[in-house]
Amino acid sequence: MNYNSGVPEKTAFDTEFSAGKSFGELLNFNLDSKDNVLAEYKNIEDKLPPDIFPFAADPGGNYICFDYRMNKENPQIVFWNHEERFIIEGDQIVNPDVKNEFDLHIIEPVSNDLEGFLNKLNTIKNDEDNDFEGFELL
Repeated sequence: MNYNSGVPEKTAFDTEFSAGKSFGELLNFNLDSKDNVLAEYKNIEDKLPPDIFPFAADPGGNYICFDYRMNKENPQIVFWNHEERFIIEGDQIVNPDVKNEFDLHIIEPVSNDLEGFLNKLNTIKNDEDNDFEGFELL
């Protein structure tokens, strides 16, 4: 409750499979708000495997989640991507046949626990930090 809808100072993190993900904000606990943590969970519940629960969102509609599947006492942290898996057949993009809707979404491991995740957060470099020598910025 102390950090309701909060944003950490360091917002960048890497998953096991990709780099440069962004922590948007903690989901809020204001039950009178339409965007509270329970409402957010209900919106994507059928797209998540059992025992995975979002606690934060990124700016692109993805979620950072607690994953209780392996450890009920100390959940792993995973990144749930809202984009669906697809395959290209001929000139058409189609979803692969899956048993459960949640199998269409990619879940990337981030950390073994919350403390490890918090320790992984780092600062996103802005353009002033990048070396653009030899390039003309338009």
